[in-house]
Amino acid sequence: MEQFKARLQRSREHFAEFARKQATMGVDIYSPPINDATTHATRWKHRDTSDGLMVVHVEHKRRTVNFTDRDSFPYVTVIVDEVYKIDTKEHPCLVYICENAAGTHAAVVYGWTRRHWLKETRFDPIQNRDCEFYTCPKDMVRFCETQEVFTCLL
Repeated sequence: MEQFKARLQRSREHFAEFARKQATMGVDIYSPPINDATTHATRWKHRDTSDGLMVVHVEHKRRTVNFTDRDSFPYVTVIVDEVYKIDTKEHPCLVYICENAAGTHAAVVYGWTRRHWLKETRFDPIQNRDCEFYTCPKDMVRFCETQEVFTCLL
């Protein structure tokens, strides 16, 4: 039992180190409460469900654009957000979600695509001016039904 507890403690320390590294990139991971078995015989009553719970930064916009998939999306790039908004954030978002006008489908831009983003100046009718946006080529964007946005994480 002592050997098992020592391995478990090392595993927890490694996970804590991993979680600290993720926090520097804006992903917060929390360990659930620990409830260790006191004896070898009771260990099966104390099985954990996971090493941690993840909290991530997400940006969501509902656009006036109508689309249901990549082919019906009318542009070659998807607007992520205004350049100054993204550049001034302390941590990057893990995912940017752009819903269609009806709220039934989404274009999902993952943070890992950032090195492929472009800067584009486009007219923003809400602000009635040209704005500088980060955009992502639509071939790097996931298109899905809105309720499936986080399916890949399940």
